[in-house]
Amino acid sequence: ERRAHSGLPKEISKKKYASERELRIDLEKFGVDDLQIVLDKQGFPTWREMPDGEAHRFVVGEIADLFDEWKNGRLIKGEKEANVFVNDSFSRPRKEKRCPDFAIFGPGQMHGRRIQTVSGKGVNPHVIIQFSWANDIVEDARAVDDIMHHAGVGEYDGLGRPNAAYLIKALRRGNESDSPVYGFNVFQVDRDQETPDEPTMKYRCGGQEDVEISIAPAAIGLVDDEGEPFKIGMRDICEALKALDIVFVPALENEM
Repeated sequence: ERRAHSGLPKEISKKKYASERELRIDLEKFGVDDLQIVLDKQGFPTWREMPDGEAHRFVVGEIADLFDEWKNGRLIKGEKEANVFVNDSFSRPRKEKRCPDFAIFGPGQMHGRRIQTVSGKGVNPHVIIQFSWANDIVEDARAVDDIMHHAGVGEYDGLGRPNAAYLIKALRRGNESDSPVYGFNVFQVDRDQETPDEPTMKYRCGGQEDVEISIAPAAIGLVDDEGEPFKIGMRDICEALKALDIVFVPALENEM
């Protein structure tokens, strides 16, 4: 119960609402309508729970743990659901802020161990990672496209522009929350680009399993670092999700 309510935006965390519509108005007002927040039975905000929400948070947490292991004491930072301000949006009504699942800030965006701020707003990350567990990828793709086109431009040009985004899409056989997973598609989106129709990489259970995202140090702003890239193995994500009793099945020929 505590975890379902912890970490909510302070503007709404203790407010009681009469309807989901009232909650949605406040989420848009405070620029946090990207977050998966609903009302509990008493009318208070809570995180969207099992099964989809739990799997989503589990994957993002796994990516954060992998990053913390990789950074090896360097003054760089990974942050969940960081605020990224955009001066335009592919969505209507227009978004003013996006909250990617995981954001990586290199040394140029840091002041000691803290993320730099400009005019009261945190600077933008070098790299973002978005995980799409729901069957519809459109909303996650729009969020990524907003960031890669409209973050760090116009009135926000002092906040810096992200270098790259990675959108991971879980592929499930069926539309139910407990439908089995047969793979992941990974889309790489560079600055000023949109999410492509075809994935950059494909992970398929029982087939193409040697697939990993590899992010070079230079993309994270570590320009003089010739060390190993930050890697996210799709097989590792798959194995981690099995702890939630999520079922993985071999991909069929037409799913490869």
